[in-house]
This record gives sequence, structure tokens and C-alpha cells, in this order.
Amino acid sequence: MFSAVFHLIMFIHYTFIIYYEQNILNPPEEIRKHEKIGLGSLKFITFWDLLVQWLYFTVALLNDILHSNTPVSGQHRKCSQLQKCRDFIFTTIGFSTATFVCSAFWGLYALDRELIQPAAVFDSWFPTWFNQGTHTVPIFGVLVEMQLICHRFPSRKTGFLTVACFASSYLLWTLFIGYYWDFWVYAILKQLTGFGRFVFITVMAAFFALTYFVGESLHHTSWKVKTL
Repeated sequence: MFSAVFHLIMFIHYTFIIYYEQNILNPPEEIRKHEKIGLGSLKFITFWDLLVQWLYFTVALLNDILHSNTPVSGQHRKCSQLQKCRDFIFTTIGFSTATFVCSAFWGLYALDRELIQPAAVFDSWFPTWFNQGTHTVPIFGVLVEMQLICHRFPSRKTGFLTVACFASSYLLWTLFIGYYWDFWVYAILKQLTGFGRFVFITVMAAFFALTYFVGESLHHTSWKVKTL
């Protein structure tokens, strides 16, 4: 029962955050003039994460409402397609994207916030609570979810390739925006040289990939069962 309530709370949270970002948030002209570049908010990995989390908690909530849960000890082939979809999203891009976005954002923020969210550009219009809702809530959300629900993981190859393809898609999209429109989504990419960007992106890609194995390890440690 608690898991269903949690799924409802998170669904409402992400629905509101996405709506607020798209319809209420009022950035200055300096930001708005770049809105059409890179399909608007879709140039930001944070927005990708918000969509992924919204999708996951929508599916999880529907699974709760339709009572289509099957205990992890049961036969996987007897699981509903909705539950299989829920588990696949969470164990691949759900956990990994939330962990990557929040860890990378706050890591760079602690190092030098001007690299990721310059104070002069954001502080006047970007509310602190909204920043927490987009860059802190996701990682706590997936960690709580991991303790509430025992998910079935795909094969390691399938899971890792899914995360790798998702991460690569965003990195390629970022590079396309940077070189085609001459607009770097994050300040740190604008400051780096070509080789510096290569090193930074390689490190970020490796970290993104690592989050899959972190999630797999944490989940198996928490539940003490084989869920592959």
C-alpha cells in the first residue's frame, strides 16, 4: 500500500515540475533567445530525466491501480506486460539517469557552480525549491523506490546496452547542438577546448555507464535475491 502512495506522490511531483518548467517558469531574455535551439528543454539532460521519471512512476502507478504485481519469487513469464515494462524502465534508464543527473549536477556545483548553473544567470528566476525538485528529488526517489519494490533486472548485457544507448543519444545530441548551432548547453563545455570536451564527455559517459552497475549491485544487496 505504501508503495502505491509513494508512486502517486512521485507522479504528482513530476507532473507538476514538468508543467511548471514548461508553462510557468519565466527565464530572462538571455535564456529565452536560445529556447528554439535543440528542441527547447530537450537539450538538457535534466529534462530527459524528468520525462523518464514521470514515465516510470506513471507506469508504476498504473501497475498498482490494476493490481498486476507478481511477487519476485514467482515466474517471470507470468508477470503482466505492465510490470515487465515497469521493471525494465527502472532497472535501466530510470535509476541510472536519476543517479547520473543528480550526482553530476551537484558534483560540478560543489566544484564550481559557474560551470553548470551560473549565479548571475539563474538566481534571479530559478527558484531554489525547483532546483531541488529537479536535481535532488530524483535520486532520493529511485533510492526509496529500490527499497520498496523488488524489480526484475534484464540480462546484464541488455541492461547495460540500454543505458549506453540512452547516454550516447544524449551526448551525441549535445555535440550536434554545440557544433551545428554553436551553442553549448552547459557552461563548462563552452570553456573547454576540443580535447578538453572529449575528455570531459568521455568521463561523463563512463560515469553514466557505471551507474547501471551501481544500481544492480545496490538492488541485489538490498533484496538478497537473484532478480536477473
